Amino acid sequence: MLRQNFEIVKGETFTRDILIKVNDEVYPLNNYTALSEIRPYVGSKTLIESFSCEVFPEEGMIRITLTNEQTNNLPFGILYYDLLLINQENNEHTYYLGGKIIVKKHITEIPT
Repeated sequence: MLRQNFEIVKGETFTRDILIKVNDEVYPLNNYTALSEIRPYVGSKTLIESFSCEVFPEEGMIRITLTNEQTNNLPFGILYYDLLLINQENNEHTYYLGGKIIVKKHITEIPT
C-alpha cells in the first residue's frame, strides 16, 4: 500500500484526485468501486467519517471528497484513512493508498 498524508482545514471542502498506477502505467478501473474511511487510529472500530469516492475508469482515477460540513465535524489532530479498491468482477480487494490526516483550524473567518 502506498502512503500519502493529507492536511485538512476544518470547514473546507476537501477533494483529491488519486491516479491509480501499476508499474508506472495508469491502470484502467473498469468494474471497480472504491471505499475510503477515516478512523482515529489504525485498527479502530470507530468510524469518524467516510470519503465520497467517484471512480473514473478510463482515466484510472478516483476522486475522494469530503464536504465542508463533514470536515467541520472532524476532530482536531491526527486521524488515519485508507483507500480500498474492489474489483466487482472477481471480488478482489486491494488497499491501494493510506496514511494520516492532519486536521487543522482555519485562520480567516468566513464572513457572515
